[in-house]
Amino acid sequence: MKFLSPIIILLIIIFDLITKNKIADNLNDGVYVINNYLIFNKTLNKGIAFSFLESESIYINYMITVLVSIIIFVLINYLYKNFASFKKMEILALSMIIGGGLSNLLDRIYDNSVIDFIIIHYKDIFFPAIFNLADFFISLGILLLFLNYYIVRTK
Repeated sequence: MKFLSPIIILLIIIFDLITKNKIADNLNDGVYVINNYLIFNKTLNKGIAFSFLESESIYINYMITVLVSIIIFVLINYLYKNFASFKKMEILALSMIIGGGLSNLLDRIYDNSVIDFIIIHYKDIFFPAIFNLADFFISLGILLLFLNYYIVRTK
């Protein structure tokens, strides 16, 4: 599993960056309806998850980049220092969070923003945020950590 973690992280980064590049190249200002539940609409997010702290201020954006970099560094350090004591689900979850975080960080460093494009809805009920695959993996990783802590560990 120790070699699988960097592979998971790398695959998430590659998969996320490829999808963002495809969206950037093919979906300029339009909206593309995939089906009754999924819409693609390219937006540039200068904030963090779900556009929180979005700002046009270059100083705020630099602060976000530094903060995200520190968080990712701490998570990588935490994962590899405590690797032997983690269960497989914890390793998978942390790898997802790190992979998604690194991918969004690369976007932020390259373009001072992150491309978000996924809208989920059912009829007139919309998920309250536009997101990307990196955000999905970060959220899934957090959910897995939560489930592991509250369900697996409490047994």
